Amino acid sequence: MNVLKVMKSFVSKCGHKWKAFGIVSNAETIVCQTHEARIEILRPAYCKADEKTWESVTAFELDQLAPHEQEKKLHGFYSETMVSLCARDLVDALDFCIPATDTESTRYALGGVLFDRDSIVATDGRRLHRFRNFGSQFPQSDSNIVATRHCELMRELAKQCEVVSFDFVGNWTSVCFHEIGVFCKFEIVSGRYPMWEKVIPSGQLQYDRIRAKETYKSSCEIVKRTKLEDKLRKESLSKSDRKNFEKKTPTIDLNGATLNASYVAEALAIAKENEIELLWESEQSAHLLQSHCYQAVIMPMSK
Repeated sequence: MNVLKVMKSFVSKCGHKWKAFGIVSNAETIVCQTHEARIEILRPAYCKADEKTWESVTAFELDQLAPHEQEKKLHGFYSETMVSLCARDLVDALDFCIPATDTESTRYALGGVLFDRDSIVATDGRRLHRFRNFGSQFPQSDSNIVATRHCELMRELAKQCEVVSFDFVGNWTSVCFHEIGVFCKFEIVSGRYPMWEKVIPSGQLQYDRIRAKETYKSSCEIVKRTKLEDKLRKESLSKSDRKNFEKKTPTIDLNGATLNASYVAEALAIAKENEIELLWESEQSAHLLQSHCYQAVIMPMSK
C-alpha cells in the first residue's frame, strides 16, 4: 500500500473528504491539515496524483540526505527528547493495543494509546493491554495519549519503514517515518490516563502456562459460533422483539475462570510463543496473560 492510499484511507475514517482536508502541494511536500493533525509527505514517489484534487507532485529524493539531516529537513524534527524504535516493534505493539482502546464511551483518555517509558498501553476499563520492553524509553507521562485513529495511521505507515522516531512536546506528538519521508504531528488526547500499573496483578499469584495458538484458535471458534447463534436467535424473533435483542457474550474457561472469548482471542492474536504465562489470584480476580513482550489483563465474567 503506497503512502497516498494510506492517507486517503485515514481521511475517509476521519469523515473528511480530500478537498476539505486542507491539502497543499508543491514540488517537495504534500501537507494534509486538520485541527488535530498535520501530515507532511516529503517523498510521494510512485504515487499517481489525483488530478481532480491536486496537480502532479515532483518526488523529493530524501535518500540523498544523511539520517540526521533527514530529521532536520522534516521541519526541524530533531531534539534531545526524540525516541527512535524499530518499526516492526511499533506495528506489533499497535496491533496488540488498538483492540483494547475504548471507542464507545465519553472517557476520552481511554480513546487512545498511552506511550509511557518502556511501554505502550491501552485499556477500555474491562481489559488492559501493555506492550513492553522497547529498546528506547518514552518520556514518563500519564498524558502522552495518541488517539486510536491516529495510531491506526501510524501502524500502516510503519509497515513501510524500518525506523520510526517520536517526540512528545506540549500538546503534540511528532512522528517521523524515515524511509518514506513522512512527518506526522498529532494533538494528544485531552485528559490523564488511569494508574494502569496498579491494574496488573502482582504479589503471590497462582501460575500456569497455556498453549497460545490452541487457546487462540478455540477462542476464535467460540466467538464465531456465538455470532452465528445470535444471528439465528434474532432471525427467529418478531420485528418488535428484535429492538430489545441482546447479543450473547462469548465465553471461554481458563483454569476455572470464565473470560470473554473475544478478549482472549485479541490478547493472543500476535502471540509468537507456543506457550505463555497465565497468572491470577482467584477465579474472580483479574487474570494476566503475559510473555516477554506483552501483558494482557482480563477481568472474569460474573457467574
